[in-house]
Amino acid sequence: MFVKSLVALAFIGLVSSSAVPLTKCKIDDTKCIKQNTEVLIPLFAAGIPELGVEQLDPVSFKKIDSSSDLLKLVFRDATLKGLSTCRFKNIKRDATKLSAKIHCDVTLDGKYDMKGQILGLPINGDGNMHIEHEKVEITFELSYKEETGADGKKHWTTGSWTHTFAYKGKTKMEFDNLFGGNEILGRAARELMKTSANDIASITAGPVIKTITGRILKNVKTFFEKVPVEDFVLELPLTKCKADDSECIKKNTQVLIPLFAAGIPELGIEQLDPVVFKRIDSSTNILNLIFKDLTVKGLNSCRFKSIKNNKAKRVLSAKIHCDVVLDGQYTMKGTVFLLPVTGNGKAHIEHKKIEINFDLKYEEETGPNGKQHWKTSQWTHDFKYLGENVLDFDNLFGGNEVLARATKELMKSHPKELAELTAGPVVKTIVARIIKNVKIFFEKVPVEEFALD
Repeated sequence: MFVKSLVALAFIGLVSSSAVPLTKCKIDDTKCIKQNTEVLIPLFAAGIPELGVEQLDPVSFKKIDSSSDLLKLVFRDATLKGLSTCRFKNIKRDATKLSAKIHCDVTLDGKYDMKGQILGLPINGDGNMHIEHEKVEITFELSYKEETGADGKKHWTTGSWTHTFAYKGKTKMEFDNLFGGNEILGRAARELMKTSANDIASITAGPVIKTITGRILKNVKTFFEKVPVEDFVLELPLTKCKADDSECIKKNTQVLIPLFAAGIPELGIEQLDPVVFKRIDSSTNILNLIFKDLTVKGLNSCRFKSIKNNKAKRVLSAKIHCDVVLDGQYTMKGTVFLLPVTGNGKAHIEHKKIEINFDLKYEEETGPNGKQHWKTSQWTHDFKYLGENVLDFDNLFGGNEVLARATKELMKSHPKELAELTAGPVVKTIVARIIKNVKIFFEKVPVEEFALD
C-alpha cells in the first residue's frame, strides 16, 4: 500500500546533487542505478531540506479514508514507518520509463473508525490500530519526460505510473476496541485478521496508496524542480557514425579526449591527465635507464589527425599528435652514443608534437545488457617526434659538472635522437594505459550509442 512513495525513492535514486553524493549512471547501467537507490533511500526517508524534500520515515497523515462499498474504514493521525528499510531487487530505465521491484518492511500506527463487513463478517469499532507488513513487494513502471526548467536546463517531469503489489511475508493487524470492547463479538474478527491479514490488507490498500501518493508526488516535484538532468544522468555527447564516416568518428574522438583525460569514474575509466607510473624500465643493451614515480601530463592536448574504422577487418586505425611533459625520478648507467653516462635524481622531459600511430583490433560481442559491444584485443603502434624535445636529468655523475658537461651538451644538441633510442618502453606503457581505458569504455558503452551500422 506504499507504492508511490517507493516509486519516488527509486526515481530519485538516479540522481546526484550537493545534498545527495551519488554516482552518475548511464541509462542501461542497472547495477549503478541499483547502488544509487540503496544509498539514497535513507537520505530521502530522512528528508533533504536543502532541496525542499520532506521527511518520509516516519511520515504522518491526518486522515486516510480506506472505505469500500461494504466497509467504512477511516484512519486518523496515522504514522507510517519503515520506508528506509526498502531494498531494490531490480531496477532499470529506458528513455521514457523506470521499472523496479522493491521489498519493504513497514508499520502503520494511528486511530481507526470501522463499520461494515470484511470477507463476509460483520465488524465495527473505533480506537487505536497497529499494522505490520513484512516484505511487501511492489513492482512498478513510471513514465517521465524531459522539459526545460526555469534555470534553462533539462529536468525530468514524471507522468503516469502502473503497479502491482503483493505481501511476501507476514502481515499483522491489531484493532483495539472492536465492537465497543465486547470480547465475545470481537473474537471472531480478531481471528479473521490473524488468519487472513494479507487478504484484508489487499482489499483495503487502494485508498491508502492514493493518500501516500499525493504526499510523495509533492516531494518528487520539488526535488526535480531543483535537480537538472545533467546532475544525475551520465550521457556521453557522441554522434552515431557510419563505419566509413571518418570525419564523424574523428569528431567523436575529440569530444572524448578531455573526458578520458579527466577520467569517467562512472564507467570505471581512470584519469589520464595527469597519469602516474610507479616504474618504467627504458633500458637498452648498452644503457640501464629506469624511471620511477613518473608523472605524464599533456594527454588532454592530443589531437587526432586521422582515424578510420575498417569494419570488415574489425580494425580501428588512428594517427595522433600530442604535447607531453614527463617528470619523475631516474637512475641511469651505461653509454649513450658511445659516451659513458651515469646518474640518479630528477628527470624532466618535454616532447612537442609526438606522433603516435596505432591499429586496434576488436570484435563485436553481446554484453550482459543484451546489447552489442566492442571487445578490444591486439594492438600495434609506432611513434616519432615531429617537434622539439627537452631532456633534463639532474645529478649526472653524482653532480660532477666537469664529467656531466659532455652528456648535457649531447642531450641539448641531440634530444630527438636520444629520445627515440630510449622512449620506446615509455610510449608503450602510456599507450597500454590508454588502451586499458578504451577497453573499459567499450565494455560499458554499447555499439548502438556511437555507430549507425
